[in-house]
Amino acid sequence: MNDKQEIEIKKNDIRNILLIIFVPLFLTFFIEHFGKFSYQSYGGQISEVTLSGGSFTTPFGSKIIIQGGQKAYNRHSDGTYKINGYYTDKLPYYFKGLGKDILYPAILIILLLGVYLLKNKYSIKIS
Repeated sequence: MNDKQEIEIKKNDIRNILLIIFVPLFLTFFIEHFGKFSYQSYGGQISEVTLSGGSFTTPFGSKIIIQGGQKAYNRHSDGTYKINGYYTDKLPYYFKGLGKDILYPAILIILLLGVYLLKNKYSIKIS
């Protein structure tokens, strides 16, 4: 009466399933880096110009609004100015883009999991 059934999961299967889940997410995050930033600002001296707004358009077509009020240009140690070019300034928008475009990696994850689970359950031989 106390017969318990065991479910055996191999370490290799866990590793493969984790890869199937995380690789599409990392791939989408990488693709987000090819999105385009557009800024809007008011005129003035370059050291005091602030952004009035802007947007980040992902390669998948999603649009993330950039809040205004931050400095448009950052001063470097050599005395030059660069328009919000630091990677750390752009990183939050890449994550927001990943959140908006989550449908694409989710579809890929479902397809890859389906193929993986069917491959393990059935053996296809062409003769």
